[in-house]
Amino acid sequence: MTALWGLVPVLGKMVIVVDHDVDVRNWGQVMYAIAAHVNPSRDILVIDNYPVEELDPSTPIPNLGSKVGIDATRKLPEEYGGREYPMDVTTSNDVIDRVRRVVDSIMGRSRN
Repeated sequence: MTALWGLVPVLGKMVIVVDHDVDVRNWGQVMYAIAAHVNPSRDILVIDNYPVEELDPSTPIPNLGSKVGIDATRKLPEEYGGREYPMDVTTSNDVIDRVRRVVDSIMGRSRN
């Protein structure tokens, strides 16, 4: 994360890193990755007294502030106590279709 901030100082105060299969334009997917994969003591990095953008009004000292990095990726065994990281729970399309039919019948809607 510090490499990202060093390459592009105007990147912002917060960086969230997610896996390749997370659509970064879909805030719901990003928030799910944070909720499912972040252990704050292990996956949140706060850097104090870091050079920041000149026009950042949140810093008490001009040009000096802090940054936060969040690692919302699935963990490697080395990061997870030597164990395999659990897979995300998924639902089959068949179950989703059956639930939709039940909800539609309750709501009085018909599916074509």
